[in-house]
Amino acid sequence: GSGLVVPSPPLSDCDILMLPGSFNPLHEGHIGMAEAAANLRGTSMSRVVFELSCVNADKPTISLDEIHRRAAQFRERGLHLLLSSAPLFTQKAALVRGVTFIVGMDTFVRIINPKYYGGTDAGVAKVRGEHSKCP
Repeated sequence: GSGLVVPSPPLSDCDILMLPGSFNPLHEGHIGMAEAAANLRGTSMSRVVFELSCVNADKPTISLDEIHRRAAQFRERGLHLLLSSAPLFTQKAALVRGVTFIVGMDTFVRIINPKYYGGTDAGVAKVRGEHSKCP
């Protein structure tokens, strides 16, 4: 196989939870966050999709061999993985409208940092307002 696990059903559903990360490696902290979020939403891990962006806002682009290696971690555990080239949360949110993102504190701090949105608070406000589609 290719090492790619594709999510099913489609990613336009408010019941889908998405955990972005570099997953180098995928570890129990990632799994624990996903399980906790699924439990809070009253759903199962089958509704969780992990997202690996091959292009990162702060790190080098991931090589094809490395993508295959990281993707294999998900295949081995039977977890859904979405590969993207969306390094910023504005891009991720546009790509998968309606999903609920699961993020740790380090990612949350980056999401609200104006540096990633043209250096303005307006960019941050746009992320909060424009991409909020679920109750």
